[in-house]
Amino acid sequence: MAGRTYRYFKGEPLYPFGYGLSYSRFQYLAVNLISVIGAGDDQYVYGQVMNTGTVDTDEVWGGRMRFSNLLFL
Repeated sequence: MAGRTYRYFKGEPLYPFGYGLSYSRFQYLAVNLISVIGAGDDQYVYGQVMNTGTVDTDEVWGGRMRFSNLLFL
């Protein structure tokens, strides 16, 4: 099986694992953050994902939040 699967590949990969390659293209529309700022309050993000490519496939999207300029009293 040498040379036929990733297990025997000795070079550097073009992209890191989980880079997000897909067989199609997606457009993210109307992404909104709904929140009430307070200790322990939930944050909700809503949006639409549209497949704009030629291949029928699924997309799982996630996000990360970063807080800046926090003031602790």
